Amino acid sequence: MKTIKKGSRGDDVKVLQLVIGATDDGVFGVKTKDLLQKWQQQNGLLADGIAGAKTWAKIVDKAPTLKIGASGVWVKVLEVLLDTMTDDGKYSAAEKQAVKAYQTSKGLDADGIVGPKTWAALFGIGTVAANTVTSNGTNSK
Repeated sequence: MKTIKKGSRGDDVKVLQLVIGATDDGVFGVKTKDLLQKWQQQNGLLADGIAGAKTWAKIVDKAPTLKIGASGVWVKVLEVLLDTMTDDGKYSAAEKQAVKAYQTSKGLDADGIVGPKTWAALFGIGTVAANTVTSNGTNSK
């Protein structure tokens, strides 16, 4: 997710608003900033009212595992991020299929369960592999 702040608009803002309990209109206004600052403070972050890398990472850390039968705000977050489903907040068989297709496209286990790896991919937060190559071409294992 990109860094967003007061004045930002779009689906990233809508996702943030859902998580922090703001009206999910996709417009980052004063109320969203105030609620974000409160959320950041409650979660041990710098309460600057800007959703950057640390805020998004904390959101992903707090995301629950979702599977068939789940409902609520986090399913709505999933629905916005995938942009292929209804926004009724209910994790149905159709949504499971969309999650499996997304997981396949990202090289994840396509089990239809939205856990930490799927959330990280959806939010664009990379994970560090145990065996990566550094910028100078050496193995960092």
